[in-house]
Amino acid sequence: MSNKGFHLQKVDKFFVYFKEGELRSLNYRIDVVKRDEKEAINIFTALWVKVIVIIILLTVMGADAIINI
Repeated sequence: MSNKGFHLQKVDKFFVYFKEGELRSLNYRIDVVKRDEKEAINIFTALWVKVIVIIILLTVMGADAIINI
């Protein structure tokens, strides 16, 4: 579709949306993710945010900051 000037904008449950633009040769890759996998990704992301916050607290305030959490 990109060879004809239509570029992928959104993939819905039933429809795929394109936007008209300049002619380019693009390859699109679409992965189907189950709902459980999405939840696992969200949990993993939340855990990493907590790890980063703990590292920042350790760096800035020392070990005492972690004990008081």
